[in-house]
Amino acid sequence: MLHYATTGGAGRLTADELRALEATFGEGIHEVIDGGRRLFIIPKVTLPAGCNPAAAFGIYHASAHGGYSTRLFLEVPICKADGMTPPTVTEVLCQRTMYAASYNGVPADLPPHQGILAHLRLYEPA
Repeated sequence: MLHYATTGGAGRLTADELRALEATFGEGIHEVIDGGRRLFIIPKVTLPAGCNPAAAFGIYHASAHGGYSTRLFLEVPICKADGMTPPTVTEVLCQRTMYAASYNGVPADLPPHQGILAHLRLYEPA
């Protein structure tokens, strides 16, 4: 069952986190608690230059999941500037089919906006 989180509290989006997320990704971001999982809904994630598409709807899974410390799910698989599409998994989150590249190592203890930016750096050219 989905629960829309309010700001503050353990595992809840703080006012500072929300300000940092909105400054980085724009308005409309909110947190959803789904079966104890902390998810951030991001209406528009702008991807690094050269990626196709250039922007996508995203959901950031801010805790360990499926052997990954965190996951950034996007509404479509992303083709990097070098023409390669990383291996991806598909999952239904918040009643939407989402795709996550097989990247690991972004720590769950980073502030949410920094975790998302770390995932996005993985799409940059080598």
